[in-house]
Amino acid sequence: MRTCDAQSLRLLYWDGSKLLDQVLKKALPIAESLYPGYQFLFLFDNATSHSVYADDALRVPKMNKGEGGAQAILRDGWYRNGDTVISQQMFDLSEDPVTGTTNKIPKGIEKVLKERGLWPVEGLKLECPKPRCSDCSEMQNCKNCTKGTRCEGCKRPKVHSSKCTPRRSCDNCESRKQNCRCVQKQLCARCDTKRKEGCEGCESLPQKCTSESLSAFADHPLYFC
Repeated sequence: MRTCDAQSLRLLYWDGSKLLDQVLKKALPIAESLYPGYQFLFLFDNATSHSVYADDALRVPKMNKGEGGAQAILRDGWYRNGDTVISQQMFDLSEDPVTGTTNKIPKGIEKVLKERGLWPVEGLKLECPKPRCSDCSEMQNCKNCTKGTRCEGCKRPKVHSSKCTPRRSCDNCESRKQNCRCVQKQLCARCDTKRKEGCEGCESLPQKCTSESLSAFADHPLYFC
């Protein structure tokens, strides 16, 4: 039986980028050849697979709470201060002390809102925590479970002495494993049973609110400019 990895699966599904590619490279050239001098309007149904955004589109679901990370560098936004329209750059510039190159560091939601004077003193969470029943809420601070901790050696960034492979790690990584003093998390019998069997009380509560569940509202032009 042939197996597919994640990359292969993405290639199999028809999505918005493939739709846009077909329109620009096939449908539009054919239409312009048949009807020169005309303008064209292509209409598509509202399938989620047809949703296409520019890489630098101002979309909150694509942002992190903090700065940097894997989030995209978005185009400049704007906001109003009274009757004044203020342009807001969506990244900061940082100089690498080693190479001297200047890098763009994307701003997170927190900094964007602070610059607009909208960040509350008590702060905000990126997503609401999952609702839990009173019994499970108490178990979050269970004294019988062993909390996992990372040792100081494993907190340091990895420095490879040579190339690591799936079969053999480099000498530095091997030394890191041997000197590891991390403590693995261990659940008590009660918490372990709850984790495996679930909790009917928690399952009856509403689902947590996430950035994805609010994506339709988050894409509204008045929500983020």
